[in-house]
Amino acid sequence: MVERVTSISRGRASAPLWGALLLGSGAWSLHLIVSHFLVEAVCAQVAAAGGSAEVSVWLPLLIVTAVAAGLALAGAVFAWSRRRVLERRGPGLERAAGLSTVVASLSLFFVLVILLESAPLLMIGCGAS
Repeated sequence: MVERVTSISRGRASAPLWGALLLGSGAWSLHLIVSHFLVEAVCAQVAAAGGSAEVSVWLPLLIVTAVAAGLALAGAVFAWSRRRVLERRGPGLERAAGLSTVVASLSLFFVLVILLESAPLLMIGCGAS
């Protein structure tokens, strides 16, 4: 007997994938906002110290970057694992399995964006020459 997949079961199958997409994009958004304010605070500390920045001053930015990239990566891993589960569940869930591939790719893109937006902040610093 072939089990019929309804639109409700397809919707239930794809709902966690939308959460994974929000996890990756939310991690990027929070990283963008928090890193902006952290750089402002760090540069104020560097200016108050006379222009010499220690490595430990950049540690909060490294932690925020690692946490945000980890969250986005967790969303990608979750979406990719859901793809395999949905493929095994049978016909009718191809759209949800395709959505999981798209969400995993976008989450990996957000990991890359998080890492790329942190690199100049860590390398250039506060605009010191």
